[in-house]
Amino acid sequence: MTPEALERAAQLVGDGEYAAAATEFDEALATEPEDPVALLGAARAQLALSRDEKARGLLLRLLLVSPLHPEALSHLAAIRFRRERNPAQLDELRALAAHPEARFPELYNLGVALVRAAAFDEAEGALQSARQLSPDNPFVLAQLGKLALRRGDGARALRDLERAIELAPREWYPLRLLARVHLAAGRLPEARAALDRALERFPDGPILLQERAQVRLALGQPRLALDDARRLDALHPESPQAAYLHGVAALTAGRAPEALEVLERAVRLAPKAAEPRVALARLKGHLGDAVAQQSLLEEACAVAPGLPGPALDLSNLLLRQDTASSLARARDVLETALQRHPEDPGLHLNLALVLRHSAPEQALPHARRAAASPHPGIADEGRRLVALLAPGS
Repeated sequence: MTPEALERAAQLVGDGEYAAAATEFDEALATEPEDPVALLGAARAQLALSRDEKARGLLLRLLLVSPLHPEALSHLAAIRFRRERNPAQLDELRALAAHPEARFPELYNLGVALVRAAAFDEAEGALQSARQLSPDNPFVLAQLGKLALRRGDGARALRDLERAIELAPREWYPLRLLARVHLAAGRLPEARAALDRALERFPDGPILLQERAQVRLALGQPRLALDDARRLDALHPESPQAAYLHGVAALTAGRAPEALEVLERAVRLAPKAAEPRVALARLKGHLGDAVAQQSLLEEACAVAPGLPGPALDLSNLLLRQDTASSLARARDVLETALQRHPEDPGLHLNLALVLRHSAPEQALPHARRAAASPHPGIADEGRRLVALLAPGS
C-alpha cells in the first residue's frame, strides 16, 4: 500500500468514514493481498462497522503473514469473547495486555471485555491504562462512561460521555450511551434528544431506531414511535424483534389492522417467543375474539413456562370465565410462574383471587404478599382481599 493511499485511508478512519476506509483498504488488498498494513487497517475499519466476521477473516490473513501479531490476536480474542463469553478468551486478553510492549488496542480490548463481564474494578484499570496511552481517545472515554453507568455513577458517566461526544463528532455510540444514562435517571426527553442526535450520525442504525421508538412510546408519542418502528421493520423484514416492535407501536397508536398483520408475522418469525403472542392475544381480546386470545396465551405459556407476563394475562382471562376448570387451570399457571418468580406481587394477587372461595386459608398469604407490593393498584387490591379473607386482622 503506497504511503499516499495509507494516509488517505487512515484519514478516513480518523474522520469516522469507516465504510469508505474499508473500500480503500480493500482496493489496496486487491493488488497486494498480503500487505500487513492494509490487512490491519481493513480489519480495524470492519470492526468499527461492527462486521466481526469480515474483520475475523482479515485478521486470520494477517496472522498468516505475521503469526504473533499482538493486535490481531487481541482483536480475535475479543471477537470470540463477544460471541461465546468464555473465560478462556478473557485470560487470553489479559495475557496480551500484560505483555511489557502491549499497546493501546490490547489494553482497550481487555477493558471492553471486562466491562461486558461485569469485572468493573479490573476494567477500570485496563481502560485507564489505555487512556494513558491515548488521553483524548473518545472510545476509551465512551467505555469509561459505560462503566460508570454500570456502577450507578451517573454524574461520572455524563462527564465522560459528553467529552467523548465532543471529541468524536461523527460517532453515534457515545450518544446512545448518553441516552441510557438519561433513561436510568428517568429523563425521557433528554434520552430522546440524545437518540435524535445519534440518528443524525447513523440514520439507519437499527438499535437506535429501536431505542428511540421505545422512548417515544414511554413519552406517550405512539405515532412518532410507529414511524421509527415502520422504518426499522422495512430495513430488517426478517427480524422478529423489529416486527414485534412495529406491531406494539401500531397497536398503541390505534392502528389495529396494521398491528394485526404485523404481529401475526412476528409470531411466525419467532415461533419460540412469548412476547409477540402476548401482544397479539391482547389485540385479539380487544377485537372480541376470546377463543383466539386464550389459544395464543396458552401457546405463550407453553413456549415460556413461568414467565410472569403470559401467566398474568392468561390467569386474568381464566378468572373472568370463573368456572371450576378455568380456575384450576389459572392456579396451575400461576403456581408454575411463582416457582420461578416467587416475589412477583401480581402473581400472588391473582393466585389469591383464584383461591379466595375454594381455599381461603391458602389465599390469605398470597393476598398479604400482594398487599405489601410497591405498586399501588396491586397493594390496594391485596389489602381489600386481606380484609375479606381475615376480617379484623
